[in-house]
Amino acid sequence: MKYKVKEGLTKEMFTKTKWNVSQWTIEQKTLWQKEMFKLGYTWTGGHCVVKRLFPLYYYYLGESLDMLFTDKEDNMDLFFEYDENCQKYFTDVFDIVEEEETSTDDVLIINKDLVPHTHSGSATTTTEPEELPQMTSEPVESKTVWTDTHYDQNYTLTEEDIENGYVRLDAYTVAKVWRIGSKDDSGALWHTFKVFPRYGEKNDKAREIKAMYAQIKALAKIEGVKLD
Repeated sequence: MKYKVKEGLTKEMFTKTKWNVSQWTIEQKTLWQKEMFKLGYTWTGGHCVVKRLFPLYYYYLGESLDMLFTDKEDNMDLFFEYDENCQKYFTDVFDIVEEEETSTDDVLIINKDLVPHTHSGSATTTTEPEELPQMTSEPVESKTVWTDTHYDQNYTLTEEDIENGYVRLDAYTVAKVWRIGSKDDSGALWHTFKVFPRYGEKNDKAREIKAMYAQIKALAKIEGVKLD
């Protein structure tokens, strides 16, 4: 995956912003920090050193150009859960650059039977290609076989799990098994998922529903999906 810094970034764009980086890769956290350093932000104490890459973290950019962090979700109540602190995503700083497709003109064709007689740049005489099967205009029935293989994601017990006699199924453990961060590196999918186990317990349901709705809208914007 390749990333390109967006144009026109200023430190004013990121004042009082919260960042859920718990599912970012080390590369993403490193690139993001370096870009923030360029804008004048530093870790508390004036340090411009790349750090806090592992384990799971949440970042916060204050008004005084300080970068704060925590590795515990409960601590984020200090600033991460406040509505006035704007939620930002990796894609607010970087564009994901798709690799260009290789031109077919530069591809060496190995099967000589598929090389046209007038192939550019080739003086090789080829044999006549074998007769291709005749196409039919008759409709072909498409059969989809139902499968539940997408649920075949298993957690391997550690020696400690076996000794304890149980496995702690917190949101982080399940997210790792389900590879939520790999499927969506913006953090929007993870931020929605973590609401499930605490729904109606940590906060009132109305607040949680609004939070999930906001995350889905953000994910739709990132993926280019138009919501009705």
